Amino acid sequence: MFELTGFLHTFPNNESIGVLTTQMKVKDLLDVYQIEDSVNRDINQSRVAQLSKYVDTFDSPSGIYFPAVIVAYEGADPHYDKTKDMFIFPQGRNFVVLDGQHRLKGLEHFKNTEKDMNRLSQILNSTITTQVYFGFDRSKKRRLFTEINATSKRVSKNLVVQYDDRNIVNTLVNDLLKGERNNPLRQMEVDEEKSRIVRPGNKAWMSSVRLARFISYLLIGTGEISRTTNQLLGEHYEKVFAFLQQYFYLLKEALPEEPGDVHKNILGHEALQNAIAVVCHERIVQVTKTTIEWKEDWQQVVEFLEYIDWNVNSPVFKSLLVPKGGKNSYVGFEDVKHGDVVTLLRRELDELLQDEIKVVYEIN
Repeated sequence: MFELTGFLHTFPNNESIGVLTTQMKVKDLLDVYQIEDSVNRDINQSRVAQLSKYVDTFDSPSGIYFPAVIVAYEGADPHYDKTKDMFIFPQGRNFVVLDGQHRLKGLEHFKNTEKDMNRLSQILNSTITTQVYFGFDRSKKRRLFTEINATSKRVSKNLVVQYDDRNIVNTLVNDLLKGERNNPLRQMEVDEEKSRIVRPGNKAWMSSVRLARFISYLLIGTGEISRTTNQLLGEHYEKVFAFLQQYFYLLKEALPEEPGDVHKNILGHEALQNAIAVVCHERIVQVTKTTIEWKEDWQQVVEFLEYIDWNVNSPVFKSLLVPKGGKNSYVGFEDVKHGDVVTLLRRELDELLQDEIKVVYEIN
């Protein structure tokens, strides 16, 4: 049998249907939960991996938070034991997940991959708020699942950047956007309200969630910051922040005005934005396990971006540009991924820098 304590609510028109709000140990919930095809949606493995990474931050200063998991118990009504103040659920029955399947799969993924037994034990013995519905047949479970998931609202990714400071890049974004006067990012325009920039109407250069990704590519060369790298950036926060302030000032000076206006230039497209960050990382940043440094002449790399043709008819990127927008026609990159754009940008910038070296050599 399975024993739980908590607050029981029954429905006035049918007392055989109820919900128990309780706290369950993660290890117990992982043992008894079930994903039922007739009730649940398909599992998104990408979300599972992301949630597993989130669980891995449980011992960070901010910790982690999961909303309640909702399950439906398959079987007879639980029996209340007054002497123990416990609700007794017969053994061998299933707890079908109505809400929280990806959270549970993320916890399960962490359980199967974490090598540190002490950290694993802390997670498995922690508790998670659980609501247990009972007395539901299959059609009622399906209807409840639909109602729960139809009325729930996803948190904007931009709000995650603003309020989740477990990722040091989010903190950097918030600090960089503070202050209106002479702020280069404000002048280029970063949309803090929308996580998805819809062109051509939105003329912001990028969203704050895109800015966080840009900074990750610039500092580390990848779109996601690992736990180790997060710690490294935190240890060198003041130095990193000072570099970024200067970097974006120089970038603003090098790029044309209104970089988010896709009718005037191609700088509002994420593929090109990420390519700029990646190429700058390759030529500017030096990262080791314990330090992050900038090459001595890094400012010149940013300044030379001014000499690249960013126009909508740019011969540099012409091979990758296609018409977009239907009636509101504009040109953009065929692929949102930045791999091919990096190749073209890297070649163009290298040629400019090589020409500069030749000029300096000839003068001397």
